[in-house]
Amino acid sequence: MLIEMVRYALSPGVAPEEHRQAALETHETAISQLPGFRDRILCPPGIHEEWIDLVIWEDRHAFEHASKSVHTDPKLAKWMGQINESSVVMQVGEVRCVHGTEPPALKHAGCWLGVCWKTLPDVDQDAHLALDKEVHRDIMAKIDGYLGAYTAKDEKSGTWFELVAWRDQAAAHAGSEKAVVDCLAHPVYKRHMEECDEASVSMTFIEPKVVMPVVTKTG
Repeated sequence: MLIEMVRYALSPGVAPEEHRQAALETHETAISQLPGFRDRILCPPGIHEEWIDLVIWEDRHAFEHASKSVHTDPKLAKWMGQINESSVVMQVGEVRCVHGTEPPALKHAGCWLGVCWKTLPDVDQDAHLALDKEVHRDIMAKIDGYLGAYTAKDEKSGTWFELVAWRDQAAAHAGSEKAVVDCLAHPVYKRHMEECDEASVSMTFIEPKVVMPVVTKTG
């Protein structure tokens, strides 16, 4: 699986409701029909300043095919025309681990926390991932409101990208703060945080506002 998170602003003069409707229409007629599409939510500005489009694809091949279609499919022209291209910031990552009993559907979380980071030079990446799994199992899973997570990595940039599901925004804020405190207090798990390049760390709280409907593929 591959997770795509796109942050963007609207072009001048485009109303939020107009964009929401265009997104729903293009989702049904085009995006949901693309090979390898799995899940999607759209989040208007609220607890974050920009729009956030969060998509899960089957693999990188599906993502790259979709990226080309965005610029060539006429059904997507209206929706794409509403986006200020200079504002677009994209983060992708191929899923390396799913935490929890099953992959959480994007719509089933009251709030998602997107975390991006790079490790310091010479950190063993497989060992870093193994430690991440232990942190989720022994610390995160015991925190109230935690629902599961995806840990992904963009091999091209070396950036880790984690998407953590929480019951609601309050649980996401309180739980993420507790996780940091508990990790730093642990003799082993604190190493996971010490391996991160602090300057590269970013966090985004995302509330699913527009849940894209499940659409049966045609053809």
